[in-house]
Amino acid sequence: MQTEIYLDVFFTINFIMDLLIFWIISKFCNTKIKFTRLVFGSLIIAILYCFAFFNLSPNIFIAIFILTLGILITFRPKNFFYFLKLFFLVHIIAFVLGGMATALFYYIDLSNIISNTKLDFKNFSYKILIASTCITFLAIKLFLNNIKKSLASNQTFYELEIFYNNKKVFIKTLLDTGHDLFYKNKSVVICELNALEFFFDKEIIKAIRENDLEVLVLSKIKFSFVSYKSLGKNNGILICFKPNKIKILCDKKNIEYQDVYIGICDFSLSENYSGLINSSLIK
Repeated sequence: MQTEIYLDVFFTINFIMDLLIFWIISKFCNTKIKFTRLVFGSLIIAILYCFAFFNLSPNIFIAIFILTLGILITFRPKNFFYFLKLFFLVHIIAFVLGGMATALFYYIDLSNIISNTKLDFKNFSYKILIASTCITFLAIKLFLNNIKKSLASNQTFYELEIFYNNKKVFIKTLLDTGHDLFYKNKSVVICELNALEFFFDKEIIKAIRENDLEVLVLSKIKFSFVSYKSLGKNNGILICFKPNKIKILCDKKNIEYQDVYIGICDFSLSENYSGLINSSLIK
């Protein structure tokens, strides 16, 4: 059997598969990444794979190096533990997709179709590649949506009303049993900055996004800076402020607190909620 591999086909398949894998990981980890970064990272990997395959002697170490570079470019992990998570997820998803392709290969008996024939890609159909990629994309998206709905059905959500300086906002929050952050023996409610922008002017919002503590210290708002620990990060600083009061709609009744702090996070927690509360606030 003669095997002929063409550069354009090899590049196209690698690029599309890498892009699909990175997209799945971004959805699985609930990480918002610009599509241009996904494309750029996949493009770099595909180019390097082509160079290594046609110019070098491909081996496991070169493959790991290229994959590592693609993860760093695309996801920009902030710590080693997050990188390891991404690294293993890439391999798991790649094996799953490879297994699906192998199962499809034998299911439609492609092995019998191409046996005793010359294997080349001259008649390679880009239409089939694009169509199969779109079908896989839709199937995975539906699969992820079903998982999210299943997880959401087992979670407890509460409507939170925050009052500050004669203003108020409503935020959908999740009861997070793993959230046990306190400051001065008071509970800290974690909220997305986007949900709290109504309370602050543009200068304060910019300072929070840029983590400009000097501007925040000199502002009229009394901010607090709470250190915390999380996996792979031992010196995190959470910017907090104390509202006039909060109300939690719980079992058709309002639970009101005045001695709590609001911790501001400048990233999306989820598509389903914008805040986290701990169980100590639910009576």
